[in-house]
Amino acid sequence: LLVTIPNLCGGSAAHHHHAHQLEKCQPSGTLRNTREGHTCGECCKPGHIYLKYRCSPPVSKHTKAIMTLNDFSEGGDGGDPSECDGKFHKNTERVVALSTGWYNKGKRCHKHIRIHAKGRSVLAKVVDECDTLHGCDKPHAFQPPCRPNIVDASKAVWDALHITGDDVGNFPITWSDATNVLTAARGAPYKMRRVAGHSSDNKLSTYKMPTTSHRLVLALAGLLLVTLAGRCSGEDHGRRELADGCQPSGTLRTTNGHSCGECCKVGQAYPTYKCSPPVTGSTKAIMTLNDFEAGGDGGDPSECDGKFHKNSERVVALSTGWYAGGKRCGKNIRINAKGKSVLAKVVDECDSLHGCDKPHAYQPPCRPNIVDASQVVWNALGITGDDVGEYPITWSDTDRPRDRCCSSHSHNNIITEMSTTSLLVLALAGLLLVTFPSLCGGSAAHHHAHRLDKCQPSGTLRGPRTGHTCGECCRPGHFYLTYRCSPPVSTHTKAIMTLNDFQKDGDGGGPSECDGKYHSNTKPVVALSTGWYNKGKRCHKHIRIHAKGRSVLAKVVDECDTLHGCDKPHAFQPPCRPNIVDASKGVWDALHITGDEVGEFPITWSDA
Repeated sequence: LLVTIPNLCGGSAAHHHHAHQLEKCQPSGTLRNTREGHTCGECCKPGHIYLKYRCSPPVSKHTKAIMTLNDFSEGGDGGDPSECDGKFHKNTERVVALSTGWYNKGKRCHKHIRIHAKGRSVLAKVVDECDTLHGCDKPHAFQPPCRPNIVDASKAVWDALHITGDDVGNFPITWSDATNVLTAARGAPYKMRRVAGHSSDNKLSTYKMPTTSHRLVLALAGLLLVTLAGRCSGEDHGRRELADGCQPSGTLRTTNGHSCGECCKVGQAYPTYKCSPPVTGSTKAIMTLNDFEAGGDGGDPSECDGKFHKNSERVVALSTGWYAGGKRCGKNIRINAKGKSVLAKVVDECDSLHGCDKPHAYQPPCRPNIVDASQVVWNALGITGDDVGEYPITWSDTDRPRDRCCSSHSHNNIITEMSTTSLLVLALAGLLLVTFPSLCGGSAAHHHAHRLDKCQPSGTLRGPRTGHTCGECCRPGHFYLTYRCSPPVSTHTKAIMTLNDFQKDGDGGGPSECDGKYHSNTKPVVALSTGWYNKGKRCHKHIRIHAKGRSVLAKVVDECDTLHGCDKPHAFQPPCRPNIVDASKGVWDALHITGDEVGEFPITWSDA
């Protein structure tokens, strides 16, 4: 069961690293390939498990996505004819397929979207669905289900954006609707709010449930998520670290609608959260714009002092978990963005448990990772124009209190120990979602599924009966995902670089796997995830690491084990993620990565 629905149970484990950013769309189930394997590099593998999604991230004026390359012509590798019109299309046409949630049951068919990349933009017509629910069969070119954030584009779109060479295949873009598109079903948006009603641009995909069978599946899946997410306690011993930051604790449904664009919609369910992601020296968050003045659209007075505040004051509201029951009231946090930083005082809570009423300006509950800031905070960071509204930042306490819900020390992906009732719910919901995927909607469509995460979990590892005191050590009874593979290696292989201690008596565990020796942390040496380590075939060879406009050669001396962990040879830490380059301090110094950035940093690498 834990292998069948891995992401519902907390995601992948890690070794010497910080947790991933909170996802806006969670998997709805899995698909296991029972067919024979095929020869294409991206075809489904026999016995492998692939995640399915009923939703996509919320759509905005700058919707973040991954653009992949698709062949829409007859006889190409794109599968069956396009879903919108039952026809093939020339690759010289500017056409795209969208992930199921964005495809929105065909409501975007034949409409244009505007795609932005590399300082250019292009209009492209939606002609197909990149199916996130089905795959591994002939109509889908024997490829896995699509990711939920894909814009699968023809060669003409790539050419118009001047994206060539090694960049072709997977490329980060933003997109928006070129015309107004009704957002219902899987694409229905809403915006999260705080206690005093904040201006946040988040939206959540939902879908209609018209039949009893659909309602049963939703009820069971919802109960499953609540069970796994658990109840965050204010007591220190009851805290737990959360996989991708924080899982929903329940839902809120309103019976009264309002006319404002961000107000709650009648009958729509909104997730609630009792927690927030762990706080570190560089906590990832989304900054939103709030009006703290009387008569503004921010709702009631601030929670900390019962007063309104001028928007010329540097003040913020924090999501419920970070608000920590008011423990941060009146204290300053440091916000970092665009190479600048600013101090701002916490005066309010961005309520992630309640909403849709007058005190919350009739808006939905807040997301769990929000720093809702006054206009002057945005000005101080130099964020203006189209960037204002929602912007990725990092923040830290100037003096760190203990959080109400989430520990700030261990950021490993874990699955809490489950009761018999929880296991029964997991079994029933998993059986329904896997056995009867048709109950959850979706239709078949072709796509060229370039998966950013091209490696799926192969199993799980249970933590020891007794725990250890280090912040990243395995927890008793917790489950951790294991991997036999790593993403494909190219001339620009994307990875996460983490910091490792290769010296004797350090926290890196046993001697290096390649030579049975320890190494000085001043030398540029690395350990690679099991798939990239490739049974020692890269031992003593050099890889070239690129980051921040610099590059450095580093020697492979060890394996970052993705199959084993939680024992003394692995420093009692969980299995590694499959995309890790675990580097010595010497590598970080050579790349000039210092301060709060040290710990986990996105890089690319290649074989030297």
